[in-house]
Amino acid sequence: MEQTHLQDLLLVTLLIPLSLLISLVIIYYFNLCRRENTAIGTTDSQLSDDPELGNIGIENEQNVELMCFQGGEDLTVPDVLDAPGEVVGKTSYSTLYRANLPRNNSILLLRFLRPACSATIEDVVPAAREIGLVRHSNLVPLRAFYVGSRGEKLLVHPYYAHGNL
Repeated sequence: MEQTHLQDLLLVTLLIPLSLLISLVIIYYFNLCRRENTAIGTTDSQLSDDPELGNIGIENEQNVELMCFQGGEDLTVPDVLDAPGEVVGKTSYSTLYRANLPRNNSILLLRFLRPACSATIEDVVPAAREIGLVRHSNLVPLRAFYVGSRGEKLLVHPYYAHGNL
């Protein structure tokens, strides 16, 4: 009787540490694989040549892009960035500006997305392209989408004086 009790005790004292060791090795292996997969991601030069992203990518600090949609074909980066404006509203993820474009004599609504609240450029550009192509009478159209050299993102909408977004 005492012999079987000692065998059971020996078996338990060996199995528990062995199972913990095997579990730690498996966890380490999966973490190592996940780290290698994230390190292999796309580079900036690969991103700029991807036709699905609209050839928008950040290759150097001076590179900025403005993706224009229907109704915003005449917009340029200096027009959008240098337009005098006033803050219309703030949300937890963006700031809204009413901007006056003197060259076009038009008023636009600029939505500056906070960098901490928006996704990476690789994720945002395809979504912005999809939103920019959508046209419906009940939706405010997207005229342009700006991606800056530091990752800042700006959505350009028409301004409606007697309504809100």
